[in-house]
Amino acid sequence: MTLEQRVEELEAMVDSMKAQMEEVISAHTCAYNQITAKLDQIAVIQAERKA
Repeated sequence: MTLEQRVEELEAMVDSMKAQMEEVISAHTCAYNQITAKLDQIAVIQAERKA
């Protein structure tokens, strides 16, 4: 394998890893938003109970 081929292989690996990380970040962002929404709902319920 030539150096140029190896560089191309590594670049492809980096691109794949970037895509995977974007998927992970997206999933975590979605989960965070869902948790935040649930916490907001809980806060509203607690406020209603105190009122």
